[in-house]
Amino acid sequence: PLGKLRQSTSALSYIAKREIGLDVIIHFTCRDKNLLGIQSELLSMASLGINNILALTGDPPSVGDYPFATAVYEVNALGLIGIIHNLNIGKDYLNNSINTMTDYFIGTAAGPSVIDNKRAADHLNKKISNGANFIQTQPFYDVASMEKMMEVISKSKKPVIIGMLPLLNHNHAEFLNNEVSGISIPRQLIQKFENRNKEDSRKISIEIAVNLIEKIKELADGVCIMTPFNRYKLVLDIMDEMRM
Repeated sequence: PLGKLRQSTSALSYIAKREIGLDVIIHFTCRDKNLLGIQSELLSMASLGINNILALTGDPPSVGDYPFATAVYEVNALGLIGIIHNLNIGKDYLNNSINTMTDYFIGTAAGPSVIDNKRAADHLNKKISNGANFIQTQPFYDVASMEKMMEVISKSKKPVIIGMLPLLNHNHAEFLNNEVSGISIPRQLIQKFENRNKEDSRKISIEIAVNLIEKIKELADGVCIMTPFNRYKLVLDIMDEMRM
């Protein structure tokens, strides 16, 4: 993520599934491997029982710790979805038979741009036509925008998972709102953090997250709670609050 060095998601996903016994959705990008490498890893993951995949283009190295690293990008997310769909019917990128079939449930990303940008909406429809089975969105903080987006993407009749990234404090909320493309945070949510100490900010973070998740549950098929800055305990606290 963000062009930074991390453990391979395929290995980590296998460990998580083995140790916890829950299915995982692996995030797979086009940045680091050529067509042979992409297909090889996809076949390997399938043999390990990893069957859910979110197909992404991937962040360029220029945004991370290795700006001098070479990005491959022989295909983008649209092409990757086509590759995975082909493997599901027993064919490789060149339509050669591979004598086996994978069983991937293929996801694609979508953002608020699909609401009023015909090009973005058309691109999403192309990914669905190429074989995408479900849609996962960027983080949302505005219920009205969520509802408008769902009006657009629900026409695909595909399951939708809406992203939710907990806000940590005033600076974090301002940064996401002003610096991260595709994220818009209502001013009244940002103002809740003004002049609040660390403990109060944490309580507000949980309160906002729980309220948003309750709304998301009414609109979509699932929620992806994204962990900010490795604050795993915060995510657990939000989940515990949801169970109460």
